[in-house]
Formats: sequence, structure tokens, C-alpha cells
Amino acid sequence: MSNIYALQSEKGIVKEVNQDAVALTVLETPYGEATLIVLCDGMGGFEKGELASASVTKAFLKWFNNDFKYLIEEFSFDDLKAQWNYLVQVINRKIIEYGRLNRIDLGTTATVLLIFNNNYYLCHIGDTRIYCIRDKTIVQLTEDHTLVAKYIKEGVIAPSEVETHPERNVLMQCVGASSRVNPQFATGYIVQDDIFILCSDGFRHEISQNEMLETFDIANLNSSNDISVRINRLIERAEMRHEEDNITAAVIRIV
Repeated sequence: MSNIYALQSEKGIVKEVNQDAVALTVLETPYGEATLIVLCDGMGGFEKGELASASVTKAFLKWFNNDFKYLIEEFSFDDLKAQWNYLVQVINRKIIEYGRLNRIDLGTTATVLLIFNNNYYLCHIGDTRIYCIRDKTIVQLTEDHTLVAKYIKEGVIAPSEVETHPERNVLMQCVGASSRVNPQFATGYIVQDDIFILCSDGFRHEISQNEMLETFDIANLNSSNDISVRINRLIERAEMRHEEDNITAAVIRIV
């Protein structure tokens, strides 16, 4: 049986344009099914943020459909990191050059999850997130590349202050607005019934991790429609709580 998944993106109750981008694609390989999920959040307040997020999403999908097959026969995490890092640096330069030529500022986060051969692999820049639910416990797999995350490491603020801090949306790096990006790369094993959640900050600002844990209970996720209904439920809840940003999430259950 294939993994089950759903994804949803809404512009929200305030913004006129949805600057988020999300995509999921599956490839059948001689070594089993491979799934790639990409979620990008074009920078709020930047012009043409939707162009930046779409550009990164399309670049990773093109890599997956055209180049991934050459990697899998002697697959290694080091080779994957090298290819992903090269891709990120290329698209970063292209977006910067586009902005320079058109005299505009644009940028995007980039959060990528590959599920293949009983492992997950992630590449991440910015403050979009990946969570994993396993054994009724939710864990954040990505690091936030934000000013408040830096403050936490330095002991300036407590973790409980992050979601209400006035500088919570200030990024330390993003694709297209940083001269050099240093992605986070990570890998780990997967087990049956793992649930991965990729989401923009607009999704998680008003939704707690406990609410995600309760909503995406494994007992209630038996089809893609089940997942879709529950994503929409949390998006509507975020909007009712007056979230002003675009709201995007992708959820996959390992079957």
C-alpha cells in the first residue's frame, strides 16, 4: 500500500495574494516508492514573493523528476546533500539576479522532505517547519533560521516567548535575499504510521503542537480525504483566530 497524504494552501483572510507554494510528487523506483514534498513561503512584505516560492518549488520538482534516478543506485546522504546544496545555491543566485535586474526584493523559505528507502531526508532554509508524529509524540525536525531562535540560543528570551515576540518573523537567511544560504540537512529512519507535517508559519502561529497531535491522530487518518479534512479544520481554526498570513500545510502518513 502507498503512503497517504494531502496538502492545502490558502491565502488567508487578509492578504490578496498567496505567496506560499507546496507540491508533492511520487516516483516508483527499482528500490521502492520515493516521495518528495516541497513547501516554500514567499517573503511577506517582499514584492513577488510568490515568484520566489514557485521558482524554488519547481526547481526541486525538476531535480526529482530528472536527476534523482541517477542517484539511487548507489544512494548516499552525502551525495544527496551535495546535489541539494548545489541546487539551492543556483536558484538563490538566480532569484537575487532577477531581483537586481527588476529592482525588486523577493525571497522565500525552502523546506524539502524526501521519503525513500525507509528513511527521511530534509533540506531546510527559513522558518517553515517539518514535524514528525510518532508514538503519540510530536517532534520538530527543522531548525528555525530566525532572529528569535538566535535569541533563544543566546538565552535572551525563553522558548515560550517565541510566538508572541514582535520579531518572530525576522529571518536570518532565506533563498533569494541572502548572498549565501546554509541549508540545514538531516536524515533519520521512518517506521510505519509515522506522520510528517510540513507547514508555513501562517499555519502554526495560531495552532499549537498539541492541537496538531490531537487532530492528526493516527486512528483518524485512514485515507487522503481524512487527512485533507483535518488540514482544512486547522486552517479554518487559524483563520478564526485571525491569522493574517497565508496558511499552508502538507501531511503524509507512512503506511
